[in-house]
Amino acid sequence: MSNKKILRILFVEDLLERQQKLCDMYKDHAWIVAETAMRAIKLISVYDFDLILLDYNLEEETTGLEVAQFIVKSRNAHTKVVLHSMNPDGAKKMLGVITSAEVIPISKLTKKSMYTKRLNEQLNQEQVNWNYVFNGYC
Repeated sequence: MSNKKILRILFVEDLLERQQKLCDMYKDHAWIVAETAMRAIKLISVYDFDLILLDYNLEEETTGLEVAQFIVKSRNAHTKVVLHSMNPDGAKKMLGVITSAEVIPISKLTKKSMYTKRLNEQLNQEQVNWNYVFNGYC
C-alpha cells in the first residue's frame, strides 16, 4: 500500500489544450477544472484544495484577479497557489493580491524542469513539501 497523498487540485484555466497538459501532470490526483472566474469562486467557497493553479485570462469578462481576491478571504486562504498565466501583467496583479503565490508561466510549468522533477518526487509523498518544490525555481 502506498503512502501517497491524493491532492485536491483546482485548475482555473479556460483553454482546452492547457487544461489537458495540467490534467496530465496531476493524473493520479483529484482535480477540478474551472473555465470561468465565477465557477472557480463557487468551487473555492465550498471545497478545500491542496493546490490551486490560476490563470489570469479566462472566459467571460472576469479574470483570475477576481479569483485571487476571493482566495485570500476564503477557506482556501492558506492553500498553495501557482499563477501559471502567460500574461505577465496579469500575473503581477494577482501576485500583488496573493503574495505567497509562485509565478510559473504554463509554458515552463509543463516542461521537464527542476520544478517538475521535484513536484513528481513530492507527489509520491504523504505530505507535499511545497518549499522544497519551489525552492530556487523562480
